[in-house]
Amino acid sequence: MEGFLETVRAFGRSRGLWRRGDRVLAAVSGGPDSLALLLALAALASEEGFALGCCTVDHRLREEAAEETAFVARVAADLGVPCRVEIADVPAWRKIHGGSEETAARELRYEALRRAAKEGGYGKIACAHHKDDQAETVLYHFLRGSGTEGLRGMRPLSGDIIRPFLCVSRREIEGFLSAYPYTPCHDRTNDVPEAVRNRLRLLLLPELRTYNPRITDALCRTAEILAAEDDWLEALTGEEEAKLTAADGGLLAERALFARVPEAAARRLLRRIGKRLAGRAPDFEDTERLLSFVRTGEAGKWTSAAGTAVRLTRERAFFYPGSTRAGTLPEGPSWTLVQEVMETPPTHLDGAQCLLDADAVGKIRLRTPRPGDRFAPKGFAGTKKLFPYMNELGIPAEARRTWPLAADDRHIYWIGRKKTSRYGAPSEKTRHFLLLTLRRKQDGTADEGH
Repeated sequence: MEGFLETVRAFGRSRGLWRRGDRVLAAVSGGPDSLALLLALAALASEEGFALGCCTVDHRLREEAAEETAFVARVAADLGVPCRVEIADVPAWRKIHGGSEETAARELRYEALRRAAKEGGYGKIACAHHKDDQAETVLYHFLRGSGTEGLRGMRPLSGDIIRPFLCVSRREIEGFLSAYPYTPCHDRTNDVPEAVRNRLRLLLLPELRTYNPRITDALCRTAEILAAEDDWLEALTGEEEAKLTAADGGLLAERALFARVPEAAARRLLRRIGKRLAGRAPDFEDTERLLSFVRTGEAGKWTSAAGTAVRLTRERAFFYPGSTRAGTLPEGPSWTLVQEVMETPPTHLDGAQCLLDADAVGKIRLRTPRPGDRFAPKGFAGTKKLFPYMNELGIPAEARRTWPLAADDRHIYWIGRKKTSRYGAPSEKTRHFLLLTLRRKQDGTADEGH
């Protein structure tokens, strides 16, 4: 047991997964891996100087889920670790949004974990992914034809997520657990070779071990090598991305840039542009098509891929959210935002106007939606993901990426012509009112500020 803990301790320190004074929330389902994570972090917390909490999520998918969350809560109580139980109703969510059960469960689980972390004051969320999970991830991306971005696997530290067990195998975890009087929960769905991950674990990896008994270590080593190389390429691409110019809700680039940089950097740059503008990167075929178009296409031509449209001039490429197929190509900026500060509020607002407390907001700009945006509707206590909420408001899917938003660096205050936020709303204490008026552009004039 001490050898296992020392391995995890050394890995956590070397990768900067925690520092003294950190507050870490362990994601615990009750299965062997996450139970071991809770026990290991509880054993390390005092010496390493971090505070530990625990969160378990009931996805409403199996009858045993309530018993499993109760089991996690009992173990946490035995260890003196605060535990929070979250509900993520996957079936209810899918009735509204659709999508696969696996994807919905993952999205709702991380949303619940981040909510628990925020409300509990935890800065990091610990997940129990281990070496075998890493090997499955690398193999999964290899079969999909991924580049280094996929083959690098999972990072030990990724934003607010830490993975202290990427240094140990499933067998080592089972050995560690044997020293404790707890019987972990077992999810029978993991034994059925239907989902892709299950088939990799249950069928393909055992076959590959007949070729290389240490295939797990080999795949993890590949991920380690490619992760370092991917970081290097990302840094180089970031230097080139900094040369792009924001323009009318999109990005402007010199076409010569894509001819000058190496092929790998040009591909990455196009994928990063796609993520920035449309929330997703083009696949390999679309990336190659876009790259050829930007390098050799005729001035005045358009094309699009994965929600990002490109228009060429002789020397420049303009990238916008949009699609040639859906007919959502921008012909230039469509809206202008007129802003007027006044001491008394207007007696009437039409649908193209919004009134804010001028002293309660920052510098208001007109922009389009971005991946990860959230909105706090007036009359609603929490926040909502912007794109699903725009669907609720009846905004057509093809129009959402370019819909006008009035926002500062902190909040979105107005979904143009549709809904205002609870932030920045005038009150009885308001001394200066900011009247926003949204107008269709006729002459291409720039947005006004205040």
